[in-house]
Amino acid sequence: MICAVVVNYNLADQTLRAVKSLMGQGLAGRIQTWVVDNSEDPAQESLLKEGLPSGCRLVINSANIGFGAACNLVYGQVESEWIFLLNPDAFLLDRDCLETMVAFMEAHPR
Repeated sequence: MICAVVVNYNLADQTLRAVKSLMGQGLAGRIQTWVVDNSEDPAQESLLKEGLPSGCRLVINSANIGFGAACNLVYGQVESEWIFLLNPDAFLLDRDCLETMVAFMEAHPR
């Protein structure tokens, strides 16, 4: 299982694009996607609630707690072997990106 985390801070449109790229990885049942919203903005929260695909988990913070603390909120709730952090302004182009990454890490455990 791969846990993917995207931390949003006033970039809901880009966050949705990043999440869509994760969902396009062809890893049905093997990827769990989390979005943590640090925006403190009801409009951002609304965009994320309306735009995130079903199955994506959303954590809304009442204050900007920072990137690391936002990631730690997710870490404390998952037991995935692999954690993948994706910036909201980034997205995956290759459909097999995460599978390739996991295969490499399994072949090179150090």
